[in-house]
Amino acid sequence: MSNQVISLKKKSKNLARPCLNMLNRLTYEVTEIALDLPGINLEFLVMKLAVITDSSAYLEAKTLQRENVFILDIPVNIDGEEYVEGVNLTADQFYHKNG
Repeated sequence: MSNQVISLKKKSKNLARPCLNMLNRLTYEVTEIALDLPGINLEFLVMKLAVITDSSAYLEAKTLQRENVFILDIPVNIDGEEYVEGVNLTADQFYHKNG
């Protein structure tokens, strides 16, 4: 993996952490509010969190195996050819073709 890809992975982790913290806090607050409402049946109070991203997030294989992580195939067009990163184009090839 190139240094550029490794650097992008580190930056994306740093950017994602505050968002996940905010989502956790929001989920907590919504749950607290819902529990204070009269007549709330906890059996129906089920929250799930899913992560939807594209291949440019460069998630680790163990993360990709999780049931709540979804990767969108985003085609890119380079010199009239259509590619999907991770299918018919690697990150290094992408940077080489666009560099």
